[in-house]
Amino acid sequence: MSTLIIFEKIKKINEYNSEYWSARQLAKVLEYSEYRHFLPVVKKAKESCKNAGQSIKNHFEDSLDMINIGKNASREVKSQDYSMKKVIHITLTTGHMIA
Repeated sequence: MSTLIIFEKIKKINEYNSEYWSARQLAKVLEYSEYRHFLPVVKKAKESCKNAGQSIKNHFEDSLDMINIGKNASREVKSQDYSMKKVIHITLTTGHMIA
């Protein structure tokens, strides 16, 4: 299966109809043995974004997950995952920042 088809399969659409990708899912598709080995790549992509004059917060968003904290209670916690826009997904797969 081609890489583009795989990326299309894991693409998500938010409530504003914008495309994004989960860093955790990208790490799996890119065959990282563990997510923690992919985090330095995400950090470099953030640096590339900044160096290209782009706002990091416009391209990366921390993901939140709901966890159960009691019988009938839950709360959001930072999941150590990122929602990344298309420009970042291209940067991670090609190594080139698109401004």
